Amino acid sequence: MHQHRGGKPMYRHSNNWRYYTTAILPLVALAAPAQAQQSDEMAALEERLERVEQELEDAEGDELPWDQYISELGGRVQLDQTFNLDASDDLEDVISDPLEDGAEFRRLRLYVEGAVAPWLDYKVQLDFAGGTELQDVYFKIHDLGAFPTTKIGNFKQPVSLQELTSSKYITLMSRSMLTDFFSPGHRTGIQFSKSFADERFNIAAGAFNSNFDSGEAETTGITSKGQWDISARITTPVIYRNDGRQVLHLGGSYLHRSYEDELEFGLEPEVHKTDDFVAGTILDVEHSNSFGLELAGVLGPAHLQGEYAQMDISRTTGKDPDVDSWYVQGGVFLTGEIRPYDKGDGDFGRVKPNSPFTGLGTGPGAWELAARYSTIDFTDVQDLAPAGFTPAFGTAEQAASEVDVYTLGLNWYPVAHARWMLNVVQADQDALGDATYITTRFQVDF
Repeated sequence: MHQHRGGKPMYRHSNNWRYYTTAILPLVALAAPAQAQQSDEMAALEERLERVEQELEDAEGDELPWDQYISELGGRVQLDQTFNLDASDDLEDVISDPLEDGAEFRRLRLYVEGAVAPWLDYKVQLDFAGGTELQDVYFKIHDLGAFPTTKIGNFKQPVSLQELTSSKYITLMSRSMLTDFFSPGHRTGIQFSKSFADERFNIAAGAFNSNFDSGEAETTGITSKGQWDISARITTPVIYRNDGRQVLHLGGSYLHRSYEDELEFGLEPEVHKTDDFVAGTILDVEHSNSFGLELAGVLGPAHLQGEYAQMDISRTTGKDPDVDSWYVQGGVFLTGEIRPYDKGDGDFGRVKPNSPFTGLGTGPGAWELAARYSTIDFTDVQDLAPAGFTPAFGTAEQAASEVDVYTLGLNWYPVAHARWMLNVVQADQDALGDATYITTRFQVDF
């Protein structure tokens, strides 16, 4: 659970002194003879007690001076293990022999958030897995009438349903290749957002500078140096009934990125602890425009989502290639839970077991089966070689291929803030063959 630190301070010394003051003074008054000297002593004692009480009240205000500015302290721990069961000879000969696998802390994060005014919030989140890296570090201005909600700092750009759903709540261990390639991840900039008609129509747009020294984005499979991104996203819950038990989500996004000559990419096959299955550098790139579509739904314990995206790459010389990708995934809770949907943000949230497992003889927790198919196609880039494309391994046909990934997943949520995940991943690289992985995750967030 989040550790809430708002409300009353931990100690209230002054209240105790008020009690003792009202109790002691009458006793002193009853015991004191009616003489002028003792009356003066009584007045002096009262004055001293009042002074001590005031000093304790002043000290109380300094007991936890930051208490009123922090609403949540939290974090997450995700411990992953990847097993490479089998891989084709061509994959290992060209990319790596053997393909990488093993254990890692996928995410190890701590954060603090709160408000310094009713209209001004903040959040600071750092990731310590593999070195310190900025995640969400921003200010948020809100609830100022017609003025839109404004975020300034380092945070995710408004691109992709799967990207904007927290890694605590995604259905499978890794996001799709579509999200990894098309979403820039965390970038520093400014964003304006607004909801209309009781969150039936939501829009967000912003400008982001990738040249800001904020650490490398977590999930992006593409880099642009020193240039500005312009991005926007529109979402609508076409259907939202029975407190989210029936949902139909539609969304669309746009992303413009500028480059300093090179567009470098590298994508794992939806398994984080392994090698890139496509990788290289496209040369003479001026800018790119990406368009994305989102569809998702919830029907009781079943849920479904899918996205399509296309990137058009504009170069200063020669051919202008494009890359397209899509995925579809679904899941069902065997124990009857629902996947919570947020109308305003257009993303998914925390699963809460109907009968938590808190020890022997308690409930089973929540159990979920899930599956996904995804694909990405780089074959249009092959024609740029040799002058316009430099492969990271092998030939252009091998490094800029089509990749298809099939994933089956089993999730167990013993309680709302813990999860165990098991994924079986079959990745097919069109030019070099396929590989099979089993991955597992133990996750706790608080």
